[in-house]
Amino acid sequence: FPRFRYDLLMNLSWYYCLIYVLLGLVVVFW
Repeated sequence: FPRFRYDLLMNLSWYYCLIYVLLGLVVVFW
């Protein structure tokens, strides 16, 4: 199922983007 794999990849990319944003905020406020 290519669509399922694509959706999973998009979810992972969004998850990693959120993690990087949180790490960036921690670095800025630290």
